Amino acid sequence: MPEEIGQLPGKAVPHVLFEDHSGALWIGTTGDGLFRFHAGVMENIPTSHPAVDSISEDREGNIWAGTNGGGLNQVRPRAVVLFGRDSGLPSESVRSVSEDSAGGLWAVMQNGMLVRNLNGGWVAQGPATGWPGGDVSCVAADRVGGVWIGTRDRGLFHLEDGSWHSQGGLTGDSVRSILVAVNGDVWVATDSVRRLLRLRAGNLLTIEAPEGIRSIRAMAEGPDGTIWIGTAEGLILRVSGEQLIRESAITENPPISVRSLHATPDGTLWIGYAGYGVGRLKTGKYARISTATGLMDDYASQIFADSAGSMWIAGNHGLFQVSLAELAAVAEGGAERVRSRIFGRGEGLANIQPNYDNFPSVCRAADGSLWFAVRTGLLNVRPERIRESPEPPKIVLERLFVDDEPVAQYNSGLSLQGSYGGSLLVLNSPAASIRLGPGHRKIKFDFAALSFTSPENVQFRYRMNRFDEKWVEAGTQHSATYPQLPAGDYQFQVIACNSAGVWNEVGASIKLSVAPFYWQTWWFRGLALLAFTAGVIGIVRYVTLRRVRERMRELKQQAALQKERARIARDMHDEVGSKLTRLSLLGEMAGCHPGLSPEANADVQEISDTARETILAFDEIVWAVNPRNDTLADLVNYLCRHAEEFFEGSTTDCVFDLPQVIPPVMLPTEVRHQVFLAAKEALNNVLKHAKASQVCIRMILHPGTFELVIHDDGCGFEPGAPSRRAGGGSGMFNIQDRISGIGGRFECTIQPGQGTHISFVVPIA
Repeated sequence: MPEEIGQLPGKAVPHVLFEDHSGALWIGTTGDGLFRFHAGVMENIPTSHPAVDSISEDREGNIWAGTNGGGLNQVRPRAVVLFGRDSGLPSESVRSVSEDSAGGLWAVMQNGMLVRNLNGGWVAQGPATGWPGGDVSCVAADRVGGVWIGTRDRGLFHLEDGSWHSQGGLTGDSVRSILVAVNGDVWVATDSVRRLLRLRAGNLLTIEAPEGIRSIRAMAEGPDGTIWIGTAEGLILRVSGEQLIRESAITENPPISVRSLHATPDGTLWIGYAGYGVGRLKTGKYARISTATGLMDDYASQIFADSAGSMWIAGNHGLFQVSLAELAAVAEGGAERVRSRIFGRGEGLANIQPNYDNFPSVCRAADGSLWFAVRTGLLNVRPERIRESPEPPKIVLERLFVDDEPVAQYNSGLSLQGSYGGSLLVLNSPAASIRLGPGHRKIKFDFAALSFTSPENVQFRYRMNRFDEKWVEAGTQHSATYPQLPAGDYQFQVIACNSAGVWNEVGASIKLSVAPFYWQTWWFRGLALLAFTAGVIGIVRYVTLRRVRERMRELKQQAALQKERARIARDMHDEVGSKLTRLSLLGEMAGCHPGLSPEANADVQEISDTARETILAFDEIVWAVNPRNDTLADLVNYLCRHAEEFFEGSTTDCVFDLPQVIPPVMLPTEVRHQVFLAAKEALNNVLKHAKASQVCIRMILHPGTFELVIHDDGCGFEPGAPSRRAGGGSGMFNIQDRISGIGGRFECTIQPGQGTHISFVVPIA
């Protein structure tokens, strides 16, 4: 059986019924407008025309009402409402606002008038209400029912128990800002003489402001009771005892101006600057957030946090909301950007311009709503009415331009698409793919996200795969432009979030292919590589043949030189050697003649000895010249044979310590000759001066060098003894000169009474 649940007022005739997702019933009438019935309450909803023909609801929860003559109406709860002259305010611009403990809202108009709203009506304060009069600048209510009024010409007044009292003892009659602290202290900033005053239990304390301060625009009280001051010069000061101390954590140069301050219960001081964004000061650390990191406006004239964790900021470009958690994350380096939610045309608001010269210019009411003093009235924000849609926005690619010419469009075949015509590529086709020529200069994508709740708060990110390293934050911008792309395959992708920050991670995308220039094609690169390889081969062949010819010429020269050295050695051995041997034999035969006198016999003997020594020296020269001896093994063999013959018949034993295998290393003639002469000189010193019973000749092979060691167990000599005798004979310096001359290293260790250790280290190839 039908049950009556409500009744329309008057003679309203229902025309259309609709139940929304929350269970509320919407009733469109034939001529009395739109009604909403929920929880037993019938509410009339204003529309552009009283005749409502259709009602529907979109996926974001918005109600749409079609009227018979007034067009289409969107219906949703309003979170932000502007109260101006049409709401009873005597003028539009408001300087300061505050709510008293009884729930009465006080406002100071730009013309200096003081008004109060109680029970829905605005009442101007004047003689009828006991107000003594004055050009009012600011108003602040205390916690015990009182209201403090600052004026530009009559100082400070206090409303207490229905009576007005003038506060004497001020340093000036022009009051700009008032802050009532939690402990009941009243902080007053004056203009005519720029000082800060504290009123406590009827006693005034004057605190001098630093030099150069024009005005104190903002004040705030931290949760620990710290009083913070913001000045028109951009300084942040705090009250310490009876002084104003500049905050040392803010090391940046002061910006243009501080317009607002707000302290949150977590101990954070938020600073609203003029053209410098929002500052954050917490536990001695300062950071700044600006439009570069996501703020909608760098002018933060009024800032205030609600109880739901959001910061509300009013600036030159209107009112917007930012999450406190996002602000903290950016300030601490945990995130790159914040998301600003704009409240403007989507809320039916015109351009909002806040006032900021007097404090307080914003307050929180007992019901949790926020009141902002703006130049067009009072702006009321009810955060609890903000409805967050869980549905991400639908995204479409609208148009694609190449060098400012359209090449693709969404549903390009429809006649409603305008002058682009139907020959353009259809972007929403599943097989859509763009192929671009190599000579393009610019590519532009236009895109959109479908959201009816708050389209101005839809934010985009886009990227071109294989071109962008990461997502590009586009904010509310609906287009993306790229310069000339290199040849290759790409995919452009765009995603978006709604006003609640819910992202459509799939988004919309399209594939692009950029054709290469002919010099970028595989066949051209193959030919270029082939030509390059052939060129390299030709160059290498030419260089190699040239080097081979040069090497062959060097080898021929070396062969001719070796042949000439062999001829010289052979001729010297055959001709000069035989004659020296004959001369030695004739000397020996002459010495045996019985008729020689002793003097002549001695001369003949000297001739014979000289001939034998010459033969030995000549034999060394022939050995050095002969190219068949240009190896390390030949040097070692010759040196060992010389040592055996040299110490034969002496009291010194000659011992050899040689490697089992001597590598076939070629030695230049000069190296062999100098090493042999140096070793010969060392052996000569051992025989003549060391008085050794044994001498050891050792050869050690090292990578790239060989070491020749001559060690004796003789008497040695004093380290400070001269190494050259007075007669000009060679000593240790002579040996060192020979070894260093061939790039070697000479070491000599002397132990008097225990022998001498000599080492030659000679490089080999």
